[in-house]
Amino acid sequence: MRILLFTDSKKGISAFGTLGRSKTHSLELHPRSDMKQLLQSELDDALCYLDISGLSIASVRSRVKSLAECVSGRFGVVDPTDTLKDPAEIFHKGGVDYLGKRALTVQFSVARMTRVLEAA
Repeated sequence: MRILLFTDSKKGISAFGTLGRSKTHSLELHPRSDMKQLLQSELDDALCYLDISGLSIASVRSRVKSLAECVSGRFGVVDPTDTLKDPAEIFHKGGVDYLGKRALTVQFSVARMTRVLEAA
């Protein structure tokens, strides 16, 4: 499975370290500015994560809407500063994962990715 992380920060990247060494998943890092263009390409085999560091709530909602429309619910949000007051909003919009400040303190395991993909 391709894992695409759209980020302009290094804060959330370290949590994805084990996925970069996985034999079953490939981790691709992209700047957030590339998200719109990449969402127009074929992403049937992808799970997309959006790092919302520094974004306004309005911008987060707009980008989450774009993800929901383009990747059929196979998306998650990386929120290193706990910007979202109600992370359930991501799931209500069709997302399958939310990584807040506490979740990012540990490495993202392949076992967790398997659970996320089962929910997708």
